[in-house]
Amino acid sequence: MTKYLHVTFGSKAVLQNIRNTYSNRTLLMAQDERDALRYQLIELTDHEDTVFAAPTTYTIMEEYGDTQDIRGWMHWTFITLNDMERDNFLRQWHNWTTHDVANRHGWLSTRLLKVANSHDFVFLETWQRREDYFNWTVTNQASIQNLTGNASHYNLRENNYHFVALTN
Repeated sequence: MTKYLHVTFGSKAVLQNIRNTYSNRTLLMAQDERDALRYQLIELTDHEDTVFAAPTTYTIMEEYGDTQDIRGWMHWTFITLNDMERDNFLRQWHNWTTHDVANRHGWLSTRLLKVANSHDFVFLETWQRREDYFNWTVTNQASIQNLTGNASHYNLRENNYHFVALTN
């Protein structure tokens, strides 16, 4: 069965209102670590439709680890791959994920996401704590950048989010 990850962005107040309106759905709110005023709502589902008016919808291509839900600290890596380089890069990513990331201290899950009708992919890693991710990258000198060489060639971008507690 295909799974989807829907996200939308906005202020905390607007997104909390959406979450309250659709309390029958599991909508998770996270805060951008670089911009304390930027939030996102996340819905992990097996439905292609979403309640978000302006969503970014990702198809989950592969996932490893504890993937029942999304929890922990999130590291998002966005990359653009053309048709010629996609298969080789994704094969390298698969090997990197299954051998270098899996079972590292604090690692929870990794998902390969694809934006429909585009060359854009996202690697979403979840860790128990922010420190676990950064300790792993320093001690193992391993991250997706090692697979990219010149990151600008792939339009590589990264962002980090942590979940926030909400009240109804």
